[in-house]
Amino acid sequence: GDVAGADALARRYLDARAADKDAALAYRAAEWSWTAGRRGEALRQMQDFARGAEQGPLRELASRAYAELTVWNLLAGDRPAAVRTAQQSAASVGPSSAGISAVARFLTQPSASPAEWAARAGRQFTEPGQASIQRFALAYALLLEKQFQPAALTLKEIHESGAPADDEGLQILLGWAYLETGRTREAGPLIRFNPIPSSSGPGPFSSFYFPRLYHLRGLEAERQGKPAEAHANYDLFRKISGPLPLVWDR
Repeated sequence: GDVAGADALARRYLDARAADKDAALAYRAAEWSWTAGRRGEALRQMQDFARGAEQGPLRELASRAYAELTVWNLLAGDRPAAVRTAQQSAASVGPSSAGISAVARFLTQPSASPAEWAARAGRQFTEPGQASIQRFALAYALLLEKQFQPAALTLKEIHESGAPADDEGLQILLGWAYLETGRTREAGPLIRFNPIPSSSGPGPFSSFYFPRLYHLRGLEAERQGKPAEAHANYDLFRKISGPLPLVWDR
């Protein structure tokens, strides 16, 4: 909960990247702003970076930035903006951004039933080796739609598949779906520990579980009759979230 302390450490990191003339510095700064709860600022920073990079040597990173903006816009409840940034991501897509760009476009589709979302995923992700990305894309879509029962089934399938997971927050997402469907006892072990962040920094879908993890711990504690623990976790969640609520907080 020490946002100022975290900001100071992030500043040291960004200063070091600036000294190394990191061309992606503004991208990294935008990701940190979002993580630290300054979501409006992060949206502006990432948009500025993507616009400045989309015609140059960082074209593929611009595509990734637009895809990440798509996710952020969806989480903030601005679907028209998400559609625009998904299109911009596709316009500058390359091998390194193809996966996230495809998922971003997938998530901007209109609201639908769980069965239709599953059918869409099956139609869009047909290439060999896309089974994992297909299931994750479906899970994210269902969570955005607050369709927690089918989301739990999809996340459980991923969790038990034995396949390597690209998302360190998988257990938290499954625990979240369990909490929303009344399976509090099963959710507890899944949300007990903080995940180890990727060495490459926050991922484009980290916002699905951070800082939501603290809200989930508060909900679990509340249901277990632990009001002080619930209050502490809810306070921490609000402190890190910042002033711009996400779609689940309205």
